[in-house]
Amino acid sequence: MSATSGEVRAIDALIKEIPFIKNYRNIVKIDKGFSSDEKYRVRMPAEQSDLLLRLFSVEELEQ
Repeated sequence: MSATSGEVRAIDALIKEIPFIKNYRNIVKIDKGFSSDEKYRVRMPAEQSDLLLRLFSVEELEQ
């Protein structure tokens, strides 16, 4: 399954904001779970582990 243009723009924005993941091999949006968080599985180069990236609004943090 290939990414939509909206997903590609979202991934590009993530990389711009989080330079640590710029060398990713693959980023997949996770649509499971009950929270309103946006979740992504970030596959890094072979020598590093996969990462779970969770995004949420600041308002949720302050509750």
